[in-house]
Amino acid sequence: MLLDDQIKNYSNNKGLLTIQRTSQWANRIRAIKIIIDGTKVASLKNGKSLDLDLDPGVYQIQVKIDWCKTKAFNLTIQPYQTINLETGCNYRGWKLWAPFIILYYLFVRPSSYLYLVEKSQEESTI
Repeated sequence: MLLDDQIKNYSNNKGLLTIQRTSQWANRIRAIKIIIDGTKVASLKNGKSLDLDLDPGVYQIQVKIDWCKTKAFNLTIQPYQTINLETGCNYRGWKLWAPFIILYYLFVRPSSYLYLVEKSQEESTI
């Protein structure tokens, strides 16, 4: 059974990339920038999601806030395929109460401050 988004893309051979940003206290008022193949294509606010129609092919996807940027996430999109990604900040939970851990993420390991992971279809429908 095709999903509504896949039906919409069926006639033009496109794939659908969905990026969900988790709702978190850290960076609540700041938008995360979505970068595809080195070009900023969108911004994503706290707790929101974004749907992008992409032509079939191979893409490098990253998310960024200031100088903190994830490592490149390589993604191959097939015609009519839906891919779900999740992004957010690794600075959460008990780390919010550790006084100097934010400095570690910001200055020592800025590529670890944010995360970008692929979600399976089962996880995304729950």
